[in-house]
Amino acid sequence: MIFVLDILFGFFTGFRNKQGHLEKRAKKVVLNYLKTWLLIDVMTILPYEYIFASSKFTFIKFIKFLKVFKFVRVFKYANAIKE
Repeated sequence: MIFVLDILFGFFTGFRNKQGHLEKRAKKVVLNYLKTWLLIDVMTILPYEYIFASSKFTFIKFIKFLKVFKFVRVFKYANAIKE
């Protein structure tokens, strides 16, 4: 559930552009998220354990590793909310 919320937050969370300024324009934020984190976010919420239950894929281990980055982002959102 938290990971699905993370995807939703990704479409509304500003980012630092190349000049270091906080970009909050909706179109720019959505395009940045689509280009950067969306694929990783979607890959980490799929139930690969059930899809590939009959064999051992190292790909599954890689996907589980990607979840670490999602946890970092969730904590970043939590800190931003506190501020």
